[in-house]
Amino acid sequence: MLLTFGVLKKTLEDWIKSDSTNSRIIARLINGDSVVDIAVGGAFYLSGFEAMWLITKRRGQDDIFDDHGLLLNDETPSGIYNDVIKAEAEQIDSSTQVGIEIWFDDGDGEIQYRIASHSYLIDEQSLIVQHDLRKNNDEYKEEFLQLFNEQYN
Repeated sequence: MLLTFGVLKKTLEDWIKSDSTNSRIIARLINGDSVVDIAVGGAFYLSGFEAMWLITKRRGQDDIFDDHGLLLNDETPSGIYNDVIKAEAEQIDSSTQVGIEIWFDDGDGEIQYRIASHSYLIDEQSLIVQHDLRKNNDEYKEEFLQLFNEQYN
């Protein structure tokens, strides 16, 4: 079952109400027998893609602040909820699909990939958004897998 904006918002609201500040959203990438979990540090809506995107926080990545000192890659429920509320102001539908945005360092800067969420799991402490790389048939699959294996294996 695909993760939708409505499920994401309700989950975050529930965590905030129950004061579950240690709860996290995790992007889980499945590559054969290998499974990699990556922390999600933010979210935004991109109207051109008609999807909400969860932004992965790269391993060892420093916190990123905007010009006003606000934390942009906040992994907490309230931090991501702020991003969700901003996106909701664009009047997106609760059935809007939620995907994963993952960044790699290719040596010359950074490469951004946007990938679909194939399913999700929720418990009291985590929302796990899964993407199965065996289902990924886009034209950049080989490049993606190469960078993924270099940086997460």
